[in-house]
Amino acid sequence: MGISPEAPLVTQVKEVIKDKWDIFFLTILIISMGQLSLGLIFPLLPWISDSFDINQRVVEWVIIGYLLGYGPSQLIYGPLSYIYGRRLTLFVGLFISILGLVIIFLFSNEFYCLVIGRFIQGVGSGCESVISRSILHDSYKNKFFLTAVTGLSIISAFIPIFSPIVGGLVNHNFGWVAVFNVLLIYIILGYLVLVFYLPETLKTSRDKISFIPIVLYYRDLLTDRYFISYAIMGWINWALVIFCGALSPFIFERQFGLSSEAYAYWTIIPAVAFLLSSFLCFIFRKSYGTHHIVFIAPFIQFVVGLLFFLYPSNLFIITCGFIGIAVAQAFIYPCSQSLLLVPYSNKFGTVSALSGCGQMISAALFILFFIYAGFDHILSLAILIILTALIGLILAIIGKYSQAYAMLNTTD
Repeated sequence: MGISPEAPLVTQVKEVIKDKWDIFFLTILIISMGQLSLGLIFPLLPWISDSFDINQRVVEWVIIGYLLGYGPSQLIYGPLSYIYGRRLTLFVGLFISILGLVIIFLFSNEFYCLVIGRFIQGVGSGCESVISRSILHDSYKNKFFLTAVTGLSIISAFIPIFSPIVGGLVNHNFGWVAVFNVLLIYIILGYLVLVFYLPETLKTSRDKISFIPIVLYYRDLLTDRYFISYAIMGWINWALVIFCGALSPFIFERQFGLSSEAYAYWTIIPAVAFLLSSFLCFIFRKSYGTHHIVFIAPFIQFVVGLLFFLYPSNLFIITCGFIGIAVAQAFIYPCSQSLLLVPYSNKFGTVSALSGCGQMISAALFILFFIYAGFDHILSLAILIILTALIGLILAIIGKYSQAYAMLNTTD
């Protein structure tokens, strides 16, 4: 790549896409399969609840089951991809994901089969995040890798915010089962595209991998102040967005009386806000530094929490609040992911797998705990947002003054 790493970030992004556009867009295809499996489902939850005559706590297992399968499986796919290659490991995972959707297709009239199918789908989808980032790591070097993975992180955070538009419209016109059918068709078509066009990017495979050093490295990471600060920052903010995605259909369709179609159109608003804020994030990172951007999100979230407390029944204010949540996520998620990966580039796969596992499990536990604790309305959501803001601010301070940050700051 002939461009200097000191060039403007937007120029770097253009060069990243231009240099290996096929690899970059294939990783987008890979990551979209897992993220669509979350975002498309959010608008369906009230309808699934009514269809099976179950309450909100039970129907959330459609999301929780997927996350519990998705998270831990990432710890397995990372090491396996170094032995069997990126392609084979990815195709095995996607096949498992398709198997889970086939179970849902065949037994959609049984709720327990729906949850089992979602769990199996999650186990398969765990390959997508790890393998897509590993492919970028194989293909891009130095700061260009950081630019590529930041772009991929923005897209992976954007899809669950944008995809409820599609899910809500399909649900409104064809019913909630049709959304899973659309998802199945999409993943099968994506699978075929990858079979024909995805090259093997791992240059040298390994005969075997000892899992004991990997487990010990996981332990070391979980005691590393720098890793913990930026990892948990990403986890709790991701968990908040997923929780809001799982809760918002019930808020807007049942508390404010929006139809499924109207809710689908409403989701365009925070999706556009996220997209525009992502571009601002790219600009601000070059001017002020990635480590400073992560301090913006907690203040936005704190304001949103106050608005929810003061105006819990005002649809316009609540919409502005969800815009604020999207903007905060656009700033904090790609930046926290970039800061997390830079100091551990020699152990990228392991760090990415552990980070992804924690991200999904934390989101599942977030939903499980707070939904069962009765946090199912705007006022309780305000408490969670303010709590997330305070924790995020503390973690940003800890990360900034950690030893790894000091080393990163002197080398950049």
